[in-house]
Amino acid sequence: MSQSVFSVKEAFKWGWQKTLANLKILIGVLVLSTAVSLPRLFFPDPATQEMSFLMVVGLLVALVILVFQAELHLGMLKICLGLHDGRPVAFKDAFSCFNIVWKLIASAVVYGLIVGLGFLLLIVPGIILALRLYFFNYFLVDKGMGPIQALKQSWNLTKGMTIKLLLLTLASVGINVLGALCFGLGLLVTVPTTILAFTYVYRKMLAPAVNTPGTQSV
Repeated sequence: MSQSVFSVKEAFKWGWQKTLANLKILIGVLVLSTAVSLPRLFFPDPATQEMSFLMVVGLLVALVILVFQAELHLGMLKICLGLHDGRPVAFKDAFSCFNIVWKLIASAVVYGLIVGLGFLLLIVPGIILALRLYFFNYFLVDKGMGPIQALKQSWNLTKGMTIKLLLLTLASVGINVLGALCFGLGLLVTVPTTILAFTYVYRKMLAPAVNTPGTQSV
């Protein structure tokens, strides 16, 4: 599968511009995702507590939180894809992916196992696997694929792009560290900027495979 070479600089430039133009909706989703996790603070850590009614309730609350955070993650990706493609987006789009939450959870488990095995064998294979399989998230939302198919397509899509994706990831980490240093409030801008940058890269890599005659559409 052939891809166009993307520019890390252009990805973040585009992500920054789109973030500034859509701050209200993007910050809204981030704040909601953070707020959803707050109930965990009121329940004991299951790993340090004996079985009790409160612990069982805490586990149920944690499960509900997991589902909602997975939904908001998928919803954020859907919003970012819509912004890239020029489609109208709304805050309600953050709640439009409940039907594929199970796919994200299943994919994340498989992704974690594969990447974890790579790190156990050697550090470098783990990093390569983490980078090349990362875009399964986008295939779940964008193409409605199942967990295994999404992981396979991410692997195919990112062939030959490992170094560029590493630079993209390092730049994302650096930008979010700067955001965190601004009393954490900077993350409200840097997090959506980095998500949009990855969205830009996903579309940039995917476009030739879709538009070039003789290539297989994903």
